[in-house]
Amino acid sequence: MPGCRQSAFQSLSASACLLLSGIAAAEVPPAIAETMQAACAARGLTLRAPVRVQPMERFKGGYTAGLGSVSWEEKYAETWRSGWCALGIYCAPPNDESTASEEGATPGSPLAGPSGLYDFEKNTLFVRMAGLASSTVAHETVHALQYHNFPELNAAHPWDNRDLAAATAAAIEGDAHVVGTSFDPVSRRYWCSMDPRHIDANFVGWRRWRADSFWAHEGFAHVFGPPRVLQQWLDDGPPGADRLLESPPLSTLAVLQPQRARPVDFMRMPEDLLTAKLGERGCEEGLANTAGVVGIWGLLLRHGDDDATPDQLPEFLDEWHGDRFRHIACPGERDDELAWLTRWRSAAAAQEFAARLGKISGRAALHGRVLSTPLAAVVRGKTVVATTRTLASAIDGLADAETRQFANYREWLASGCFPNDECYEAPRGWRKGLQEPEYACQRTAPQRQPFLDWLQRIRRARQSAPATPAEIDSVLAQSAQLASFCTLNAVRNGDLAQACRAVVAGIAHWSTWQRDPHWRLLPHCGTASELRDWMHTTYHPDIDRPFASASTFADIYGTAVVARTFAGAGTAGLRELLADPPLTTRRYLVPAGGDAVAILRLPDKRLAPFGCSVVSSDVLGARWIWNLLLDFGQLTDDDAPPDWLRHWQGDRHAYVRCATAGEGWVWAIRWQDEAAARTFAAAYAALEDHRDETGLPAQRVEVRGQTTWLLPDAPWLWRIEPTLTDGLEVERFATFQDWKAGGCYPQAECNRVAQQAP
Repeated sequence: MPGCRQSAFQSLSASACLLLSGIAAAEVPPAIAETMQAACAARGLTLRAPVRVQPMERFKGGYTAGLGSVSWEEKYAETWRSGWCALGIYCAPPNDESTASEEGATPGSPLAGPSGLYDFEKNTLFVRMAGLASSTVAHETVHALQYHNFPELNAAHPWDNRDLAAATAAAIEGDAHVVGTSFDPVSRRYWCSMDPRHIDANFVGWRRWRADSFWAHEGFAHVFGPPRVLQQWLDDGPPGADRLLESPPLSTLAVLQPQRARPVDFMRMPEDLLTAKLGERGCEEGLANTAGVVGIWGLLLRHGDDDATPDQLPEFLDEWHGDRFRHIACPGERDDELAWLTRWRSAAAAQEFAARLGKISGRAALHGRVLSTPLAAVVRGKTVVATTRTLASAIDGLADAETRQFANYREWLASGCFPNDECYEAPRGWRKGLQEPEYACQRTAPQRQPFLDWLQRIRRARQSAPATPAEIDSVLAQSAQLASFCTLNAVRNGDLAQACRAVVAGIAHWSTWQRDPHWRLLPHCGTASELRDWMHTTYHPDIDRPFASASTFADIYGTAVVARTFAGAGTAGLRELLADPPLTTRRYLVPAGGDAVAILRLPDKRLAPFGCSVVSSDVLGARWIWNLLLDFGQLTDDDAPPDWLRHWQGDRHAYVRCATAGEGWVWAIRWQDEAAARTFAAAYAALEDHRDETGLPAQRVEVRGQTTWLLPDAPWLWRIEPTLTDGLEVERFATFQDWKAGGCYPQAECNRVAQQAP
């Protein structure tokens, strides 16, 4: 396109070009281009024209308390605010930050200001360059794709129908959230893990949404849209998501109750009739709008309706058929007027709404601080007309207001967006240059595959059978038995004790998740490495290396093994894991490494004639070796252990004392082959330069076949060294059960644990 400058963004394709308006290409992170391309691929759509990218600071709109996101002139913003005050649903003073804070505009919430947005009028993507998140760029790119490919969505933001705007935005924002979330590992797992039976409650809790909040309508799309659109993606894939954008829901009720979506009445208020009733008072037309079920729910909740709760839509609102109100601003203080027309699917629902409104109308008028009198409701069959006293004589005319019923968005568009005179259209200047070939997006399979794989994980998770309370309790009981057994029988094998502890810690986390609808499906939602990353950032965010301590190792590595076992084989798999857990920490670090585990024993009895004995001994294990070498710079990659560590088979670290000669530490490490033994020997020998930092004793490093020996370089050892090294006992065990059957070597027999009833 003419005027497109060369930039890093042209890496998208030979014809791709994004306009950087007023910002040097070097200032824009190159990752934006890659993320936009990946979002196009995931969504399966393409940008039809170049999109400008600008820093968020250049967006001229703002967030106003009581209104949400607006870029209107002050006059229109005040009209909007006063209208909702008059209805009594919420009434935040203009730009009152304290009220905004009370209502939930905390840092990071939508009202605290966006980290990115797409302005379809200017065809511009605004993003905060500092701390840029790929999920934000992907989310906003999806909005650009939506308006490029479904231009009829421009009519979905009418000034005078906030309920319709919230409902259509649920499809628009839900679609963008689903794709954007797939770019964020934490949110990606969160969405997968949520139990679909509780997903609405989870999303409400996540965004702290309430129907009586001043951002109830604006926040509605972000809370209730994603679960609905995600399900559409899971059921029908991209075609289903496209259909939702071609014909989004007509009301918030259709979003809350998608299985009961029904036609909606749209009404045109008789403005001349209302004006005639006001005489020469100098009143001005204020806000005309639709409250919808969310507005009515919020009104009842805010003003103490006996049956309204934050968590459940009042049942009678299922019968809502449509509504419209008109606020009229008059010169005197608290002298405004209001007329509100509602339609219901049954006379009983109309009667119930009128009765509920009658009980709270006085409190609602006091809350809004603008009406001349509280609203009084009159029922006409399935219609309720509520007005201030001055407009009461207009009730019959209001009840007969022009009404049209629409079953879907397409029908409403075809009507000219009734009751508007014409449908709203975005400025079309940027669309004049539409041409082919397609810009900026290449829909290639490799880029789309991660998104499709994520959706498939969610499908599998939701198809899994939940663990019952009885199953959870029996697994916990078996876990307690394993913990007791290892405590008694791994007293000279710290590595095995850690391996046991990891399973027990993992079972504890698993059992907690199974009772929490936020996390019940988490074991099904990622690979072992993804789950370890999630455990690390969620439970131990301040720890650089999660394997460095026994407790964090158990939490992070053990939980990942437990989760993957449960995902593959359910509670039966967990019982098998508890009956036969890993014998070593190496099995967690490198599951496919090595062969049978070697448990070593120094020849204590053969040393006795020399006046020597093994005072204490332990198994340090692969985790300890990895940690030691990383601590002192012998390894540089702290994301995964070195390949040679998978050849570790066992070790014995012991303190040997010869009564009249001397004493010191001895360490024997058994490897699968001599090459691995020498690799470790070289790495350990290099620690000699760090002895002051490590506190390690001066030792000789010897390789004898498959065993690396670390021995005190002292005369007292020389006379016993042949006996010590040649007499090393090595017992091999393929599994925990083999070790147990062998008497819990090096013990003569296992200490028993009392059986606990499940």
